[in-house]
Amino acid sequence: MPARPPAWVSRPCLLLAPAFALGIWVGHQSGRVAPLWASPPVPGSGEPASALPTAALVLVTLFALLLAFFLRRRGGAQGALAVTAGAFVLLGVLALSQARRPLPPDHIAHLADRPSLLVEGWLRRPPERFGERTRLTLEVERVFEQGFERRATGTVRVGMAGSVPGLGYGTRLRLLLRPRAIPDVPPGAFDARAAVARTGIHLTGLVTRDGLIRLSGQGGSSVQAAVERVRDRLRGLLDQGGGVGRGVVKALLIGERDGIPDPLQRDLFLIGVGHILSISGLHLTLVAWLSSQAALALLRLVPGLLLRLPARKVATLLALGPVLGYAAVAGAEVATLRSAVMALPC
Repeated sequence: MPARPPAWVSRPCLLLAPAFALGIWVGHQSGRVAPLWASPPVPGSGEPASALPTAALVLVTLFALLLAFFLRRRGGAQGALAVTAGAFVLLGVLALSQARRPLPPDHIAHLADRPSLLVEGWLRRPPERFGERTRLTLEVERVFEQGFERRATGTVRVGMAGSVPGLGYGTRLRLLLRPRAIPDVPPGAFDARAAVARTGIHLTGLVTRDGLIRLSGQGGSSVQAAVERVRDRLRGLLDQGGGVGRGVVKALLIGERDGIPDPLQRDLFLIGVGHILSISGLHLTLVAWLSSQAALALLRLVPGLLLRLPARKVATLLALGPVLGYAAVAGAEVATLRSAVMALPC
């Protein structure tokens, strides 16, 4: 009887996920990676030259993946996986270099010292409610200063009191906001500025209802807009119901918890079951299992396919669509995407 392969070979994510995390840690500790688009340091600026350009990392990563492919074709599964793990370490370093991308000259963050800004853009995500306050994430396209209009880039997170009905993904807005730069933190403390910057946000601000104008047209991706339309329809169907259970069902299906009263949320967390309100492994695993079982049932209707195809692998592949679709409809948050990856065997 042939020996069973090690667990890290039959379940490669056991090795690849820590390898990717190790790459992020290495990139964070070294801080020596310059993005492909970074300009050379200005003489006398005090900035060190890059000791490990990202272009070289990209080439080495591609070479490692190509080498792993050839090793796998020759039957060296363990060697191929080890080389792939090395490539994932480099991918982790590259991921961090993307977060350190230097801001272009027309980025909105360069105007953080202004007392007020008149900006125009579109919402990157639906408004988020936090009690009596609303948070908007605006993709800036242009800014108006002293009667002149000029192009601008970047994303700004805006807070406002109350809410404005009818806003959603892609809604075009013109805002008169008071910018607020994200403050620095003392050494050793949690770096909220870096954490927010990794999401692409380098500036925050405040706006009032009177300083918000809705414009015609739509921005953003047509695919994401289609996903948001599905979410809107589900939200409308769920809002037709009544009672406290409506908010719980919305949280379980589309990841929106604003319909759950604060006392109920507090009680759920006190008894240790508040995590079920977040779209996570429990929900995605259930969707993956139901989808794969349904795919197996369909394959059994055609016995000839079962003789020619690996039924369970095909069922897992077919379950990928429902799992990713549900993750997208549920908001595609970090925890949701992580659970979607872990819900399917890899």
